[in-house]
Amino acid sequence: MFSIDDPAESQHPSPLLSSITQSAPALPWEVIETAIDLCSGDNATLCALALTCSQLHPRSLLVLFTNVDIHSQKQLKQLYDAVQAKPHLQPVVKSLSFSWDDVSPFPLLSILPGLRDVTFKRISSVIRDDSQLPLLTIRDASFQTETIFLRFLSAFPNIENFTCERLSSQSHTPLGDLHLPCRPKLRALNNALLTYPAHRALLTVPGGPVLNVRSTISWSDEIRRLFRPFGEKWAMAEDVRSSCKPGHDSGITALVISSDGRWVATASEDSIIILWDARETCISQEWFAHNGEVWDLAFSPDGRRLASAGDDGTVAIWDISGSSRQVATLEGHPASVIDCTWSSDGRYIASQDTDSLVRLWDGQTFQPLPLDGANKTTYVKPLFSPDSQWLLFHERRGCGVWNVVSRTYLALRLQLEGKNKYPITAAFNPSSTNVAVGYDNGIIRVWDLANSGEPLLLQAYEPLWVRDVAFSPGGQLLLSASDDKTIKVWDARTGGLVQSLEGHEDQVRTACFSPCGKYIASASDDSTVRVWRTSDGSCLATLSDHGSWVEYVAFTPDGTMLWSAVHNGTVLGRRLKDIIPDDTRIVD
Repeated sequence: MFSIDDPAESQHPSPLLSSITQSAPALPWEVIETAIDLCSGDNATLCALALTCSQLHPRSLLVLFTNVDIHSQKQLKQLYDAVQAKPHLQPVVKSLSFSWDDVSPFPLLSILPGLRDVTFKRISSVIRDDSQLPLLTIRDASFQTETIFLRFLSAFPNIENFTCERLSSQSHTPLGDLHLPCRPKLRALNNALLTYPAHRALLTVPGGPVLNVRSTISWSDEIRRLFRPFGEKWAMAEDVRSSCKPGHDSGITALVISSDGRWVATASEDSIIILWDARETCISQEWFAHNGEVWDLAFSPDGRRLASAGDDGTVAIWDISGSSRQVATLEGHPASVIDCTWSSDGRYIASQDTDSLVRLWDGQTFQPLPLDGANKTTYVKPLFSPDSQWLLFHERRGCGVWNVVSRTYLALRLQLEGKNKYPITAAFNPSSTNVAVGYDNGIIRVWDLANSGEPLLLQAYEPLWVRDVAFSPGGQLLLSASDDKTIKVWDARTGGLVQSLEGHEDQVRTACFSPCGKYIASASDDSTVRVWRTSDGSCLATLSDHGSWVEYVAFTPDGTMLWSAVHNGTVLGRRLKDIIPDDTRIVD
């Protein structure tokens, strides 16, 4: 599926050819181009020609990139990396074909300004540009879902007049007709809006398809692009009452919030990282991060960098201060990397692979560091203490903390009994003096690091898993979430049970305190998030619009926002004052 779009261009060297090769060819250009054109569709031969001779290389490259057929996620990532590394190739791509069921093509489509023909395999119609860009018409096309139709829009960032006629989804629900006005009308509207005193717009689209896209540009992004400088001056958001929920195309594997509360980052099995504006609850950036799933994320303390753990066995370091840019790759794990964490002082990064092997890295130079005297494996996610002094290790038969400053290992007394005794989750208290570990037999152990003696033993949920543990901001309380559908609140010093929060109808995956300590949020397999009052254990709100089990829930550092991530890829951010507006204890 490789050809030259415009035969006229083959009569003389293209600008791309001229910019790469300035010397006179040994053969006439017509001979060179004809020979290469005859190989169109034979990728192996075109690659061989590109590597054989410098005079054959430019034309071969041009033919290879003009019409591209994607067969796998790996090929998609390779193409994305290639056009990012060589931006002059981005306008070369004219035709792109892929299988929607197997490949999630975003954000690739939005960076190909020359794209004219996109084929969605396994969708009944081939979508093509019937007129020359910037005019685009789509007729009699059937899409699997409305969301897929809306994703298509981002493939054409330069159109001025876009008309859709007789579109339908596989459910046979007509999507109606949609017409975007030409640019002169947009300019007039832009000038009018700039004179309006308000500086915030809520976008709604009555009737027809819902104009909001999962994993790609939204209408607020499109309006910002079309209405300049209005889009730069105003803050805009979609009307979520009529929008599909934004997020990933596959299951969520991580949700983290930067320490300054500016950013939320999510990762997924779709190989994509999405960076969200934490306060505007909209997508800021998204990019392909790894060949395969992205299993974990960690922000640097200053919020300018993001670490990602990938199925390809690497940890990638991204600079997110501007457009996302990979600045380092941490290699050395023999298996898929499933966890990563950054110390609060920014000096260290720890990562763990599927073989439970832990590696330590310099957080500034990204070079590997030795773990002399420490266990090299752990069954729980690598965890730094808040003061960055300790790194927790827990194997099946041993538990301890490694002092990253003195490089000494402190073994913690541990006696495991019974058949089920694997560590599942762990947390340090805010003062870094205690560490709690939850197990798959319902036990919670709390160690005092000052004496490393017998731990405080809590029998929480025999014999069910303890899914999560977390200390309150002051360190006096410890909460635990379990498969028995409850959240329990304990006195962290005595081990006494303070509250048992009941109401979920399925296992509770995670729970956390708000930064002020007055609230607890919990996420469950019953597809809900609940917000509780810590003091009396009352349930203040139940959020039931997730559509699948909820994997993650977290407050922003200032406590004003609550974010949740769902197994189906949905990510939601809400203002706490909108969730519990009648609670007098909430602080704006």
